[in-house]
Amino acid sequence: MIAVFSVAASLLFGSLGGWTPFQRPASIAGVVTDATGRGLPGANITIISKDGERRTTVTDFAGQYRIDEIGPGGYTVEASMVGFDTRTAKIELTSGGHDWNGALLVAPPFGEMSIERQVVRVIGSDAADCGRYIAPASDDALQRALSCAIGFAKARRSFSVIIQSPAGGTYGGEGLLAGPDGVIHLLQYGRGEMSFRLEPCLSPRVNRLHFGCHP
Repeated sequence: MIAVFSVAASLLFGSLGGWTPFQRPASIAGVVTDATGRGLPGANITIISKDGERRTTVTDFAGQYRIDEIGPGGYTVEASMVGFDTRTAKIELTSGGHDWNGALLVAPPFGEMSIERQVVRVIGSDAADCGRYIAPASDDALQRALSCAIGFAKARRSFSVIIQSPAGGTYGGEGLLAGPDGVIHLLQYGRGEMSFRLEPCLSPRVNRLHFGCHP
């Protein structure tokens, strides 16, 4: 089982990260789901600044979360829930931005069959996280994720972007990823994580809120 997590703030603390009067605070938001697209309530979302300051929230009854009033800068985001492996991601928030939409949690019972574990096997555990989304993600969000992906690929750094399909869809999700060789691949995986397919994608694009490849 995978879970994608996003934020609907249940516990909000004071401003984190600090900013000048000329900067607008940032936010993160999203929803945590299982592999069928159902929201998971009670997942813990923690953001940690470079100075060690922490803010925590818990997903609501629909699996949603949100944390506002975050100062621009670098953060570690941690998602944890009983029955799932804890997952962390490094993010960079810009002034007034809404730059991060979730992460995948991995349930140990699926072991090597989980999508996230298979992704890590390809790109390594230190890869950049260019985005985690529940479809349909906005065109702007996917274009930002694509720019992030292309930048890391050119620098020969591993990265991943994953979009999970909503409940009722015919497949589990899709995305882009690359290992240290910089070769971008299009990822597609099945509902319930039972299939995992990669194909080289040298010219990725966003088309109708999906990732695709130029011929």
